[in-house]
This record gives sequence, structure tokens and C-alpha cells, in this order.
Amino acid sequence: MRKVNNYTDFLKENKLRYYAFDMDDNILHMPTIIHMDKLVEGVWQPVSVSPSEFALIRHDSNYRNRDNNSEKAYEEFRDVGPRGNKSFINDIISAINEKKYGPSWNKFIKCLTEGALFAIVTARGHEYSTLKEGIKYIIDNCLTRSQQDKMYENCENFLHLFEKRTFSRNNEGKFTDNQLIEYYLNKCKFYGVGSPLSESFKSEFNVPDSIKIEEAKKLVLNKFLEICHGYGEKTNIKVSVGFSDDDKKNVEHVKKFFEFKSSIYDRMKLNVYDTSNKGNKKTKFENGVMEDMGQSITGTENSLLRFTGFNTLPNELGNTTTDFSQPNYTLLQKAKVANKLTKTPKKKFIKKLKNAKPKNNNNPT
Repeated sequence: MRKVNNYTDFLKENKLRYYAFDMDDNILHMPTIIHMDKLVEGVWQPVSVSPSEFALIRHDSNYRNRDNNSEKAYEEFRDVGPRGNKSFINDIISAINEKKYGPSWNKFIKCLTEGALFAIVTARGHEYSTLKEGIKYIIDNCLTRSQQDKMYENCENFLHLFEKRTFSRNNEGKFTDNQLIEYYLNKCKFYGVGSPLSESFKSEFNVPDSIKIEEAKKLVLNKFLEICHGYGEKTNIKVSVGFSDDDKKNVEHVKKFFEFKSSIYDRMKLNVYDTSNKGNKKTKFENGVMEDMGQSITGTENSLLRFTGFNTLPNELGNTTTDFSQPNYTLLQKAKVANKLTKTPKKKFIKKLKNAKPKNNNNPT
């Protein structure tokens, strides 16, 4: 058990942090091509676009799927294309070799290092197991040995906190061959929500291929939030969940969804990161109140589940009164106080020095 040295560390340690990531142009700039047709002078002409281009034109009536056939358009994004189930991992390898890291790459690496629970929610049609294998490649080949050691330690802490189990570590073979890492990844989620939908997604959520991507992502996030909320309930620890995506339409849908869900889950803080401009414009929601945080300079707010030896928050943190007269209160802070979720800041008092001797200016310096 790690000792908490001060109140700030205590609050930091007593929050479970989880994250959900879009894949393309968010974690990595993948080279996968989408086959489409473009209307040019009344004639449909075949064109191929990158995922970043697709995010801009996918609602443009001048574009359509190749021959109006979604399977042709997205064959490279599914396990049934010409490269089979190797297309996803091959494009991951290609993007990493060319150092085409997305705006959330560093955050994702930190998430893995800290053993944070996460969900991959991508507009691809790959099967659950295919997406999981791609993330395994990143863990085995992109984390340093030191990062892998930290990841293993944090996964052990998670296991101790929630299940009181142990696994023996095997230093031979791939790092992800360890039972503990497999256990951790089985707690995470991997969903392809692009059309045509993966069989694993359709069977789990019982939805048709016609469902819109933004609606499918909301289904996944709803399930992930329920899981995260459950961990918070088990430990009586507050939960923070973040979602990052480079598609502005997806971001706007998730903002509305998180606003609604935060009004239901009063012990959860929900964050949305818009990475469309290669940055992290953050919007946070707490108790149904939205606060736009603007552009993050570092883009590296912790997206991790920290281990804590505390199973409950103490009740005796001092009694304070509800006071809206504080001039620097933001709208969100006022909402917290109104819902008795935080303490009104106390004024700092300067203690008088007892028995202070007057300074003798005649003494030599």
C-alpha cells in the first residue's frame, strides 16, 4: 500500500481513471484506404480516400461507397478483405514504422503503462479478437522494458484491489503472453463499429448494419460506462472516464450523451477530447454540467486507473457551509457545491507568531 503524503495526493489516488479511444487519426494515422466514388460532372468516378479525408467527406452527397456497395468500400477495414485478418495489424506496423503517431498516441502509451482499463471504439469492421491482437503488438513492441514492468506492477495492483488474485510472471516469450496481461486485456474492450459491422459486434449488441457509426459508438460507450461505474460502486471511489475521437460529428454526439449520463452517474466525471485538429480540445461533464476546457497544451491528462489502498473516502474531512458568494466560482464549481459534492474553499488564516522577539537593528549582521 502506498502512503499518501498530503490531501492533494489523497484525492488523486482516490479516483479511478478509465479511457476510450478511437483508433484512426487518433492513436495512429493508419494507411488503410477506403474505396469510394466521387460525383464529377454528373458521373461517378472511383476514388480512394484516407480515414482522415473520410472524416471530412463521409456526409458529403458527392461521395458514395464504391458502386454503392459498403463491402467493397471497406474491404480493407474488415477481416474478409484481400489481406484477411492481418490487415489491421499490418497497417499498425506500417504506421509505427513510419512514425505516424496520432494526437492521442502518448496518452494511450501512458494508459497502457499505468494499467488503465480502456476501450477501443473504431469505425472499422474488424472482429474483437483482431483489434485485441493489434493492441498486443503495440504493447510488445512499443513499450520499453521499464514501461512494461510498470504496466505489470499496476495490473497486479488492480488485481489486488478488485479480485485478490495473483499470477506468476514469465519473462520468456512475448510480454503479452503473461497470464496477468491477458487478464488485463480481457477486462478492456475492443469494438469495430464500421459498416458492415463485425460479427462479434452484431452478436453482442443485436443491431443491424444500417446503424450509424455515432450511434454504435454510443452503444459501446454506454456499456463501458456501466462497467466503469460498477468498479466505482465496488470501491466507493469516484470514477473519471474520457473519450477521444478526431471525428467532429462523433465528438458532438458523445458530448450530448456524456452530458446526459453524467446527470445520472453523480459520482462520475466524463471527459470528451476532440482531436480533429491534432490537439486535445477537452470538454468535461460532471453532474449534468458541461465545462469547455479549451485547447490542452500538453494533451496528456492522466487516463489511468491508479491503485489505491483506500476502499472508502473518509467522511471526516471537515464541515463547511454552502456559500455561493465566492467570486471565482465557475459554473461547474457552483453546481458541485449545490449538490454537496465539494467543499466551499476556506480562507487561509495566518497564524500569529508567539513570543516573537523584536528585531535588534544594532546586532551585527
